[in-house]
Amino acid sequence: MLSDAFGVGVARAELSAGTSHAAHAAVSAAARKHRAAAATDASVGVGGPPKAT
Repeated sequence: MLSDAFGVGVARAELSAGTSHAAHAAVSAAARKHRAAAATDASVGVGGPPKAT
Protein backbone atom coordinates (compact mmCIF):
# COMPACT_ATOMS: atom_id res chain seq x y z
CA MET A 1 0.00 0.00 0.00
CA LEU A 2 1.34 3.42 -0.91
CA SER A 3 0.12 5.38 2.12
CA ASP A 4 -2.97 5.92 4.23
CA ALA A 5 -4.11 8.71 1.90
CA PHE A 6 -4.00 6.50 -1.20
CA GLY A 7 -4.63 3.12 0.42
CA VAL A 8 -8.40 3.20 0.13
CA GLY A 9 -8.32 4.21 -3.54
CA VAL A 10 -5.82 1.48 -4.40
CA ALA A 11 -7.87 -1.15 -2.57
CA ARG A 12 -11.04 -0.10 -4.40
CA ALA A 13 -9.31 -0.21 -7.78
CA GLU A 14 -7.99 -3.71 -7.07
CA LEU A 15 -11.41 -4.88 -5.89
CA SER A 16 -13.11 -3.41 -8.94
CA ALA A 17 -10.62 -5.03 -11.31
CA GLY A 18 -10.95 -8.36 -9.49
CA THR A 19 -14.73 -8.20 -9.56
CA SER A 20 -14.73 -7.32 -13.25
CA HIS A 21 -12.40 -10.22 -14.03
CA ALA A 22 -14.54 -12.62 -12.00
CA ALA A 23 -17.69 -11.46 -13.77
CA HIS A 24 -16.06 -11.88 -17.18
CA ALA A 25 -14.84 -15.37 -16.25
CA ALA A 26 -18.33 -16.34 -15.06
CA VAL A 27 -19.93 -15.12 -18.29
CA SER A 28 -17.34 -16.97 -20.37
CA ALA A 29 -17.90 -20.17 -18.40
CA ALA A 30 -21.67 -19.85 -18.78
CA ALA A 31 -21.29 -19.33 -22.53
CA ARG A 32 -19.11 -22.44 -22.86
CA LYS A 33 -21.62 -24.46 -20.82
CA HIS A 34 -24.48 -23.20 -22.99
CA ARG A 35 -22.67 -24.09 -26.23
CA ALA A 36 -21.81 -27.55 -24.91
CA ALA A 37 -25.43 -28.16 -23.89
CA ALA A 38 -26.71 -26.96 -27.25
CA ALA A 39 -24.28 -29.20 -29.11
CA THR A 40 -25.25 -32.17 -26.95
CA ASP A 41 -28.97 -31.54 -27.48
CA ALA A 42 -28.43 -31.28 -31.24
CA SER A 43 -26.43 -34.49 -31.42
CA VAL A 44 -28.90 -36.44 -29.28
CA GLY A 45 -31.73 -35.60 -31.67
CA VAL A 46 -29.91 -36.87 -34.79
CA GLY A 47 -31.63 -39.92 -36.25
CA GLY A 48 -33.89 -40.54 -33.29
CA PRO A 49 -37.54 -40.01 -32.53
CA PRO A 50 -38.66 -36.49 -31.62
CA LYS A 51 -38.26 -35.54 -27.99
CA ALA A 52 -41.38 -35.19 -25.87
CA THR A 53 -41.79 -31.66 -24.56
